[in-house]
Amino acid sequence: MKKLLLTLFCLTMIFISCNSGNNNKNLTIGDFSQGGVIFWLDNTGQHGLVCDITDLGVTEWGCFGTSVSGADGTVIGTGYQNTLDILSQCSLSPHSNLSVNLCVNNTAQGYSDWFLPSKDELNQMYLNRVIINTTAESNEGVPFADLFYWSSSKYEWNLTNAWVQNFNQALYPNAAGWQHDVKKKSHYSVRAIRAF
Repeated sequence: MKKLLLTLFCLTMIFISCNSGNNNKNLTIGDFSQGGVIFWLDNTGQHGLVCDITDLGVTEWGCFGTSVSGADGTVIGTGYQNTLDILSQCSLSPHSNLSVNLCVNNTAQGYSDWFLPSKDELNQMYLNRVIINTTAESNEGVPFADLFYWSSSKYEWNLTNAWVQNFNQALYPNAAGWQHDVKKKSHYSVRAIRAF
């Protein structure tokens, strides 16, 4: 009888341990997890967004002069669909160095589902830039450059512009964090994100 009770107790403990999975892990903004630095978490604390620990380069947004149906999401959770919209409607070579191609061809930390952040996703990265920079540097990455960064959100009032955010604290201290629209053929920085 004792063996049976001990066996049942052990099986129960194994079952509880297996079912708890990630629920015991307390993720926080700034953690290095899921291939990058966590910069946003949902209400459960188990799903969110991470950004890569390095920039992918300085390039054009793409699709200059092309009307892209979609790619107009600005809120958190729309960057992935924006990226798909841009890819499906712009005549981009798979080896092109345009912003979305750099993201979707990224395989950093073994992940291949990177995308260009939406306007609000990019803003969350800006708001958490200090902790992102610290975590990135401690994991062989680099801090954000003092540059402007592309979002995947097109500017809604004309087909030649898309949204960027100013990460340059030194040169533009009064405009740091400012989001505005610029010509898609301009050259700005790209940092990919992914969802988990």
